[in-house]
Amino acid sequence: FLRLLRAGALFWSSYFLLLAVLDGIQAAPESLGAAYFVFYGASILAVLAIAFAPGLPRRLGKTYPPLLLVLMGFLPLLGETFILPRAGVEPWMTVLASSDLYIRQWAPTILVVALIAYGYARFQVLLFVGAITLFNLLLALLHPSPHARNVSLVISILFGVATAILAVGLNRAFQYLHRQQAALRDANRQLLELAATAEDLAISRERNRMARDLHDTLAHSLAGLIIQLDTVDAYWDEDPAIARDLLVQAVGTARSGLDETRRALGALRASPLEDMGLLLAVKDLAESAAQWGSLKLHLKLPQQLPQLSDDTEQCIYRVAQEATANVVHHANACHLDLWLSQINGRIILHVHDDGVGFDPAAVAHPGHYGLPGMVERARMAGGTLTVRTVPGQGAEICLDLPIHAR
Repeated sequence: FLRLLRAGALFWSSYFLLLAVLDGIQAAPESLGAAYFVFYGASILAVLAIAFAPGLPRRLGKTYPPLLLVLMGFLPLLGETFILPRAGVEPWMTVLASSDLYIRQWAPTILVVALIAYGYARFQVLLFVGAITLFNLLLALLHPSPHARNVSLVISILFGVATAILAVGLNRAFQYLHRQQAALRDANRQLLELAATAEDLAISRERNRMARDLHDTLAHSLAGLIIQLDTVDAYWDEDPAIARDLLVQAVGTARSGLDETRRALGALRASPLEDMGLLLAVKDLAESAAQWGSLKLHLKLPQQLPQLSDDTEQCIYRVAQEATANVVHHANACHLDLWLSQINGRIILHVHDDGVGFDPAAVAHPGHYGLPGMVERARMAGGTLTVRTVPGQGAEICLDLPIHAR
């Protein structure tokens, strides 16, 4: 909604800047008077300053959107009432205007009504339309000319009714859109939960398979090795030749068990790394996260990396996986930035989002394993993991690892 408000403020300012140019073309600038340029210049600057002031939405909280919308809605009325008559400006579009410059109200009023209809309930939309209409009616009643007063009253009523109908229609359309978006988010969340469940089941099956493999290989090898070494001990003094042969067999059994263990542990390596390599695996991970979370992705990867150790590649991939999953599940962000670079013999991974941020101290409590797990992975790989975040202002995770050649 904040981005929509800022876009509306830009359109509003551009509209009145265009009106000032058209008024200057119709009437000489010196005839408009200083008040004209001071009022509209100050209005445009005030709206833009409030819309784009850094940190102002966070400081004002819930009062920020109404403040900006009220300014955008009522500043044109104040200018029409107190500034334009003194400047002698006649409407450059005179289809409906007789005593009041209603045409000047249409674009900014419809814009503000559309913004309110998007972000607020129907009652609040109608309350704003009612306030605008009441203001116009009061101005019409104060008009000195009876004919102009009657025309202004009729136009004010028609203006209010038409705006109210438009506001209700827009509000219904936006409410339907919000419901559809909520349904899509809910479906996406359920799909992510199903995907996580499927991943957990796959991990569980893989662990069971690994347990069976280790039992059938390592456990059997160790059991055989123990028996052989016991036999060596029994023959050591009686028949050294047999003991030596048994010792050679025991060494062979140990080597075979070591090879089987290495193969079993190799199966624990993330399959995308085996299938695609680190760069393509990280690229696929980021693009999948952006697609699932409807995020705009800014991805920056090097053309190639030096040969890295398995532990380093595993750490980079798992940290990127956890960080992007957190953005999709928890950040409520619109943009995802992922950069991987090689600087001075080190590998740097940046994952940044523009979401709601979080409190690092809160997620370090028991029960939150994502961030502590990433920190532990970085430490075990000989690197560091830095978290920079402020609630409401996004988060950045930076992984810094030394290059360990394969």
